[in-house]
Amino acid sequence: RALAATAFAERRDLRRRRRAPTASATPWAVAPSPLPPPEGRLSVWIVIDRLHRDLRYAVRHLARSPLFTTVAVLSLAFGMAAAMAVFSVANVMLWQPPPHVQDPDALVRLVYGAHDDASVWSYPDFEDTLRATPALVGAAAFGADTAVLAHPGGAPRETVAAEVSAGYFGVLGVRMALGRGFQASDVGPDDVVVISHGFWRREFGGNPAALGQQIDLNGRTLTIVGVAPPGLRLLEAPVEPGVWALVPRDERTQRGWHGLRVVARLAPGATMAALDTQLAATARLLFAALSPKAQQAWGAMPPIRAVPERDARVPLGDRLVVLAGLGGVLVVVLLVLAVAASNVANMMLTRASERQAEIAMRLALGAARRHVVTQLLVESGVVAGAAGALGLLVVYWGLRALASGPLAVAFPAAIVIGVDLRVALFAAGLTLATGLFFGLAPALHATRPDLVSSLKGARPSARHGLRRLIVTAQVAGSLVLVVSSLLFLRSFQAALHAKVGFDPDGVVAVPIDLTQRRYSADAAARFFDELEARVAALPGVDAVALARVLPLGGTNIREGGLEVEGHPAPVGDEPSAALNTVSPGYFALLRVPLVAGRAFTAADRAGAPPVAIVNEAFAAEFWSGQPALGKHLGKREVVGVVRNASYVSIGEAPRAHIWTPLAQNPDPRRTLLVRISNGTALAPEIVRLVHELDTTLLVRAQPMSEITAQATLPLRILSAALGVAGLIALALAMMGVYGVMAYVVSLRAREMGIRIALGADPAALSRMVVREGLALAAAGLVLGLAGAVGLAHLARALLVGIGPFDPVSIAGGATLLALSAAAASYLPARRAARIDPIVSLRAE
Repeated sequence: RALAATAFAERRDLRRRRRAPTASATPWAVAPSPLPPPEGRLSVWIVIDRLHRDLRYAVRHLARSPLFTTVAVLSLAFGMAAAMAVFSVANVMLWQPPPHVQDPDALVRLVYGAHDDASVWSYPDFEDTLRATPALVGAAAFGADTAVLAHPGGAPRETVAAEVSAGYFGVLGVRMALGRGFQASDVGPDDVVVISHGFWRREFGGNPAALGQQIDLNGRTLTIVGVAPPGLRLLEAPVEPGVWALVPRDERTQRGWHGLRVVARLAPGATMAALDTQLAATARLLFAALSPKAQQAWGAMPPIRAVPERDARVPLGDRLVVLAGLGGVLVVVLLVLAVAASNVANMMLTRASERQAEIAMRLALGAARRHVVTQLLVESGVVAGAAGALGLLVVYWGLRALASGPLAVAFPAAIVIGVDLRVALFAAGLTLATGLFFGLAPALHATRPDLVSSLKGARPSARHGLRRLIVTAQVAGSLVLVVSSLLFLRSFQAALHAKVGFDPDGVVAVPIDLTQRRYSADAAARFFDELEARVAALPGVDAVALARVLPLGGTNIREGGLEVEGHPAPVGDEPSAALNTVSPGYFALLRVPLVAGRAFTAADRAGAPPVAIVNEAFAAEFWSGQPALGKHLGKREVVGVVRNASYVSIGEAPRAHIWTPLAQNPDPRRTLLVRISNGTALAPEIVRLVHELDTTLLVRAQPMSEITAQATLPLRILSAALGVAGLIALALAMMGVYGVMAYVVSLRAREMGIRIALGADPAALSRMVVREGLALAAAGLVLGLAGAVGLAHLARALLVGIGPFDPVSIAGGATLLALSAAAASYLPARRAARIDPIVSLRAE
């Protein structure tokens, strides 16, 4: 402060001397000796001192209005917290390097082809590629799947297990929190496992004695040799698995088994161009190592290329979908924040109007306008800063609660999303932008008063263009959110009543995965035959069937390289279709009608002529106008055609589908389907029968109607989220309309008192105020309708059963906004009708 005082004095003296007459203007005057400009550090201290005084003034001023401060901070904090949460998800999926990984910029992901088909690596292909590529200093194969995990003293449970090669932790440069990672010698007969830090804390209480203990993973007894550092997640998802295990020995020798991803580290001095050249040669070597039959199936080996690891966290084929989804959610959240900020801006304008005399006095006494604007912006910045800090704390606590325990979404795992420097910088930028958004316009408007009228105590004009413009923007943004929420709500209702092509009511589904217990093909077939016979013998069971996947069950298997009779295609460009393997009775159980031919029978067993059933969409796509029965798909003869149904999502366009008998295409992963006459009462008995055959299996019986309902989960989430956002925006917009109309009525109290004194009808005054409120919202309704139609057009692919220009949703949203605006104007209108002219004139 002493430096600042000195600087002020020096600057004042300098200005006075510069204004003094010079020798050229008045020769007889003595020219003042030039003074050096004040040092730069003094100017910095001046700015700091001024900001300090403005900050103290802003805090004291806001403390005098606790209601305004609380409402402003909470409304802004809600929108800012939502925006920060969305950015945190985008950050961990797109930009944040994997935690505990050394030099992540040197990591690359090896992928097949131009479409990022990253999960087609076999273990022998991975090993051959590593040996034939000198530009790589190391590489690791990895994959993840659900597994049944048990340890001494604990019950079996489902978890996410990562299967990796021995060099996985070494390639990433991860240091264990306890023990060690995998070594080359670990691929022998004694299997080992690394457990996650969360699993170690939950199941072993953080006891170092966990090292050396054994756990059971899918029937394999594994010895714990290490504990991963906290927060170590999968490379392809923000998920912390329960364990990391080595790829099973029987899968390391199968070149035909594909299901791994490959991450590698560039050698020092190696370039991406040199690596791509070496990978092209490696692809030719891998193709030459295939059998003639496999070469014919491939047609041509797709090229292998390297992609920076940061660009492969989201598959390139899904990148646009992920970006569009995150971008759409962020737009909705920012729209809610804009409506909230507009409401706070309106409140700031009202406060500025109340301080009109004070601001005019400051300007009349010589205060620079920029200093007054800065002071008002500091006040807005305090509000925005408090809201931003509160929003960041909410996001931090919320994400910690999300990661504190397992969350079963598609599989049980711990979600690892945190707040890092990038999220903090986004929060700071959002706070600054929000403060400027709602604070700059009111500050500029407040510092242009009519000094004479303001100093005389004249009341501000009731025709406030800026305030009306802000309310128009609020109504427009609210209408966009309300119409969007109505669209998705109607789409969700249409999805609930949509015809899916099969009957899930009364059907219980029991997924069973025998790969977890390492069943052989013959043992798995015997297990399912015995289970099917036992379940069919239960009283109340009408039908039993088995299927590899369920319609609308979230799994979609496609078969490529189809040889369709009468539909020739070039090698390497053969058509593909969705594939399912089912047992006899599957179509009758789900009540899927046959259009032509027959269903599968017990005669369609192994060794019998291979057969297939297609749906109407397949027949129309490949044999339009011709009978499908008797046609061949390679060696399979088409023996039946069934009605189209929904397989992946409700309301989807008909897609080609093929079914083959389970006996001719055995699979150790099957779902038992049971149609029960008395609902789901036999579900526990079915689970008991499964455990009679194998007590170690972790199974759960679920009504198929619930599985089908999960297909509407995205629509349900979107409807709920947009509904909440729409209601919040609607409430904020109505607060804006009410605030403007209440302010207008307070300013026009004298005028309305005179009108009533001269005989005006109070009801007519009320209608006049309501009409002004509706006119205030009319422009916002027009703009909001245009924005809502545009947003619905962009989201048309997500709508089921209705189009983006749904008149019911658009008309309903506009009517709701209009009625809300009328209701918000009614209270000020009623106050205007009850004005006592004597009281209002005496107050004036």
